[in-house]
Amino acid sequence: MFDLQEFLPYRLYQAAEHTSQLFSDAYRQRYGINRTQWRVLFNVGQFGPLTAGEVSDRTGLEKSKVSRAVVRLESLGWLLRKPDDQDRRRQGLTLTAAGEEAFQDLRAQAEIFQNQLISQVGEQEVAALVAALRVVDQVVTASPHQTGSPSGSGSGDRVATLSPEPDPKHR
Repeated sequence: MFDLQEFLPYRLYQAAEHTSQLFSDAYRQRYGINRTQWRVLFNVGQFGPLTAGEVSDRTGLEKSKVSRAVVRLESLGWLLRKPDDQDRRRQGLTLTAAGEEAFQDLRAQAEIFQNQLISQVGEQEVAALVAALRVVDQVVTASPHQTGSPSGSGSGDRVATLSPEPDPKHR
């Protein structure tokens, strides 16, 4: 019998949502920014300069949400938009000195949060979870056109057909 509490997508979402909510206190209380703004700040801080489209691709956030976050971070004086020299329609996003300062402060808070979580869960459990999540990510992001055998071909390819079977009642 199907048990929602054991359904992997549900469990992943619940764990991610709960841990994100706990950590969000750090950036909401310190800087008054929301989760989307934090994600934009951290991606530009970690990987920038990036375009808004690249931030959207990296985070899975809708472009409109990224755009609103960029406007808010600009209003705080944390982010600059610079037109691309080759394509003036594209704008690179970079952190200002104030944005870099906020990023470094929040990165330190993220490290503290991560270390507290590891101390409560256990280093081996977290390492195993991270490894398992990498495998899940590889499986679900694999091209549906790839083929391979997860059942021992020795190739190491993991392939999933992750589309549910069509329900004959709904055809």
